[in-house]
Amino acid sequence: MNHYKRALMYVWLAEDRLLSTELLERGLGKVAYVNPGNITFLEVFEAAEQKVIDQKSGVWSE
Repeated sequence: MNHYKRALMYVWLAEDRLLSTELLERGLGKVAYVNPGNITFLEVFEAAEQKVIDQKSGVWSE
């Protein structure tokens, strides 16, 4: 539960892929609002985001 008393969860897709990672890899999202107690996949998300930033793709395109 976060400080708003909401249960936050990860959405898993086939082949053990996270929806968040898929969206980040396609440039359809950004890493933001990180809850200090919930950083399990933060490095994975940041790496996916950085790859797309470097490619200037999706929301990172010019």
